[in-house]
Amino acid sequence: MPLDPAEAAKIAAAAIGGSAYQGPSSWYLELTSDVPDAGTPGTPVDYTGYEGPVEVAAADWEADGAGKLTGKIAIDFGEPTDGSDTAVAVEAYDDAQMTNRIWYEELDAPLDIDDGLDAVEFPIGGLSVTFGSSSV
Repeated sequence: MPLDPAEAAKIAAAAIGGSAYQGPSSWYLELTSDVPDAGTPGTPVDYTGYEGPVEVAAADWEADGAGKLTGKIAIDFGEPTDGSDTAVAVEAYDDAQMTNRIWYEELDAPLDIDDGLDAVEFPIGGLSVTFGSSSV
């Protein structure tokens, strides 16, 4: 999962400066209809009933000790009541106004959203993010 360049810079500065990195107390998750990249945020999905960004407290994630975080709660983006869209990625911000993106990740499979769904939700354990890089 790529960190936003600004967030990666904060962590790097803390690592070489000997100070602790303090992450946000909550992440605000946004589903996007296109895949974001380091320079461009994704486009939020658009359907009636969407409740993004959704706040998820830091305490609502379980760490495996190897860089993987898994949601300990169901993460509900609301019941679609009209319209349709396809979510292909999720982004995390440190505030509801989405001014500072922390990370972004493409979903394993696109999520088709229409008014026939009861809810757009990741069940407990259904959303995991992994920090780290396979390249050095």
